Amino acid sequence: MRYLGLTLDSHWSFRAHFEGLGPRVEGAAAVMARLLPNLGGPREEVRRLYVGVVRSMILYGSPIWAGELTAGRRSWAKVEGVQRRLAVRIVRGYRTISARAALVLARVMPFDLQAKMEARVYWKIREGCGGSGGDPLPEQEIRALRLQARQDTLAEWRRGLEESSSHRTVGAILTNWDGWLGRGWGRLSFRLTQVLTGNGCF
Repeated sequence: MRYLGLTLDSHWSFRAHFEGLGPRVEGAAAVMARLLPNLGGPREEVRRLYVGVVRSMILYGSPIWAGELTAGRRSWAKVEGVQRRLAVRIVRGYRTISARAALVLARVMPFDLQAKMEARVYWKIREGCGGSGGDPLPEQEIRALRLQARQDTLAEWRRGLEESSSHRTVGAILTNWDGWLGRGWGRLSFRLTQVLTGNGCF
């Protein structure tokens, strides 16, 4: 059953939604790859905007289906593969770069963490206004909720990297985590990414 852009199977699971989502975002990612060459092409800020388009496709309805990610993990793996390829395009890297290193260099949170973050914000807002019939929360309070959710999710991402990653690039960035994520200077080039990751032609 398809309703408001989301697909439910006969078991009221979103597994079918994830299975249908994979080919759609893979097609979008293929188009993005042609627009974002490693040499030349748009600068990093523009590349991040392009990737934001695919992000919106993937995270549509995420407050509803975020709790189903574990059950649909096999189908969701295709989406994770797409995110890795997009992150590689942001940093102008080789396809051999690991997903963790590419996402950290691109400063892009894993989509599963982003989905859970959106769900937390949605349900906090709904709880705060007393359900669908209550008064809306003030904009300032909503911004505070979003900021707190983002900080919590970034901390969760970092913990996961610290526990499971041995990639030297990730380890180096973790020592200056906040500075890297919040940097407003410098851009990654094709050659600089090779130096940082050790993947490329030397």
